[in-house]
Amino acid sequence: MKISMKIGLIRGGQLGYMLIEAGMKYSDLFFVLDSDEKAPCRNFCKEFTISNPLDADAVEAFGSELDAVIVEFEHVSVEGLKRLEKRGIKVYPQADVLASIQDKCLQKQFFKQNELPTSNFKIVQSQNELSNEDFPAVIKQPKGGYDGKGVCIAKNPANIPENWKGALLVEEKIDIEKELGIIVARNKKGEIVVYPAVEMVFHEGHNMLDMLVCPARIGKEVEKKAEEIAKKTAEAYKIVGILAVELFLTTKGEILINEVAPRAHNSGHGSIEANQTSQFEQLIRITHNYPLGKTDLKSPMAMLNLVGEAKKSGPTKYIGMKDALSEQGGHVHLYGKEESRPHRKMGHVTVLDASIDKAMERARIIQNQLTVTSNE
Repeated sequence: MKISMKIGLIRGGQLGYMLIEAGMKYSDLFFVLDSDEKAPCRNFCKEFTISNPLDADAVEAFGSELDAVIVEFEHVSVEGLKRLEKRGIKVYPQADVLASIQDKCLQKQFFKQNELPTSNFKIVQSQNELSNEDFPAVIKQPKGGYDGKGVCIAKNPANIPENWKGALLVEEKIDIEKELGIIVARNKKGEIVVYPAVEMVFHEGHNMLDMLVCPARIGKEVEKKAEEIAKKTAEAYKIVGILAVELFLTTKGEILINEVAPRAHNSGHGSIEANQTSQFEQLIRITHNYPLGKTDLKSPMAMLNLVGEAKKSGPTKYIGMKDALSEQGGHVHLYGKEESRPHRKMGHVTVLDASIDKAMERARIIQNQLTVTSNE
């Protein structure tokens, strides 16, 4: 068994940055491919390759001499990954799993085929196929969306952007009490560990994750059912790696799957400080075929995303770091992005406290003290 490995990351954003941080414990060497020459991972890897992750030839050439390849973000050439698998390179997640997840229409069809609870939906090939009876609805572009992009909550057809051409996923709009997230780790033996459910609070203005709270403020029966659904989903995919399962707790008490992501995920960032094993170390363990780590929560936790200031773009500037770091028990993570843009994820803050309410209050204090803006 190799003590250290040569691991490739396809795309090198903040998830890759935190994976590298976790992998350094095991003396791993990281190689990164990204089209962005300023990607956060560029200064922390053995070798940084500037190329298109959607180019099959580029993906194959990049990974052909490595021990394993981890997909850091879904929008990657599946064909390139399949070629690497044929060469005997381990790919996390498997290429077929990625293919069935990176298209949201295929995701929803997979849930239905495997009797996994999700909202009612239909797939149309163009906006012309929609009628007033389909609304209100959540409209999603099948590929390319993230952090609220490619998602439209529509009361009528006029709310859908005109430039959204081609197929669309049309989901029934659900009355939601809470949004939950559960990280599941599964190794090649089929062994599974499930992280405690987190409660996700989204920013109403730009529809992206704002705060995480763990343990989620839900009943034990609800949490147990949510964990069972998340575990069943990972088993259905037969994923080897990490699966983030986003769930709705409806006002009727139902638990429905919203979406899944086959990678480390924003909903698991609090695990770095709050859980026995972070989601990032867990994925590194799976890559090495080491035993899965315990996922027990060490302390109640609140995590907040730090995003770029609205209406400002340019070289990144942090204001208030000294004040933010003076808050004891607070953990600030900055992602090393040189350019700040409105609502761009630039870092996160995690606070541990015996009281969830106190953790949330202190996290908000740090968020208000630390501004991510631009010099321009």
